[in-house]
Amino acid sequence: MQTQTYTSASHTLDRIANPQESGPYISLYLPIEADEAKKTARIRFYGLLKKSRKLLATSLNETQVDQRLNSIEKAFDDLRWTSDSRGVAIFSNNNQIFSCVLDTEPPELAVVASSYHIKPLFAASLFEVSCFALAVTAKQVALYKVSRQGVVQLGYTERESIREVDGYRKQFIGQKPRIKESVERFLARAAKRFHKEFGFHAQEIAVLGPKIWRRRLAKDLCELKAIVFYEAELPADQQSLQKLLLNPLQRTFKQRMQQEAVHLATNTAGALLSRSLPEIAEASVLGRIQTLIVDRSANRWGVFDRSEARIALHHEQMNASDDCILDDIIEEVYRHRGEILFVDHKPDQVLAPFLAVLRW
Repeated sequence: MQTQTYTSASHTLDRIANPQESGPYISLYLPIEADEAKKTARIRFYGLLKKSRKLLATSLNETQVDQRLNSIEKAFDDLRWTSDSRGVAIFSNNNQIFSCVLDTEPPELAVVASSYHIKPLFAASLFEVSCFALAVTAKQVALYKVSRQGVVQLGYTERESIREVDGYRKQFIGQKPRIKESVERFLARAAKRFHKEFGFHAQEIAVLGPKIWRRRLAKDLCELKAIVFYEAELPADQQSLQKLLLNPLQRTFKQRMQQEAVHLATNTAGALLSRSLPEIAEASVLGRIQTLIVDRSANRWGVFDRSEARIALHHEQMNASDDCILDDIIEEVYRHRGEILFVDHKPDQVLAPFLAVLRW
């Protein structure tokens, strides 16, 4: 059985979103603790395989079940993750296996159904963050694109006469104003050049380097309507740079999504809202959902008849013909170009496990 491993949730989602192969489809999600040994993770993964075996047995014979699960176990053993990884996802049909390491923690879940269970993967794809980083050194201002996949230099601009700031602070506060003015003009030109080439408007940018230089450059960027979300000294290596910038940016993005969901749920004047799962399911098929708010860990099992826009709820997944109805609704909302907000639901909050803002 062929196995394909992807480096991001969004790439995996693109590949499995519209499956053409025969089912049943297996979707496994396993959260990974920081620096967790693979031996420990494998014990929990065997629990997911055990549940999958029980569900597969409702539609396949024992030999077929063994073949499917043995291939999945090998795919798990071949996965490699880092200290920043927060989970793994494996998807399987009769012919192929797709695997992915996630930087957002998924629920521990095994689903065997008539389609892939994409809700945790879709959430992870929305939380995949990247940013620009401008690094100021003694000789140049360099622009980088920082993501979990790596750090790529996009361009740089040099100025031969820039001197190190450390030990020369007095030159910037009056004793040698020509040097100060020259550096300020250079940094302003660098900000405008990169803004023109890469479009910094409303983009998250980190500015790294000696304090006095990065603050001046940050000021120039803010005047160009860029969002400077982080300032710091230059880290020692690429992995440190990724952790330094992406972890706080991901937390900020999740907070923004949570705040937007709370705003939509509480500011109901003139809005059409629904907390009824049957109504939400019907509205998703008709393309009526403008925004769907859903708890990342919530599942509602049953059968969704999309041709009739009706659902039949079950207490738990009983066999491979059952699926997560919320997962099916997300597919419909995405297909009709609606917005999906994933939140962490708590009983004392105004947010329900699922809520739809309707177009009409």
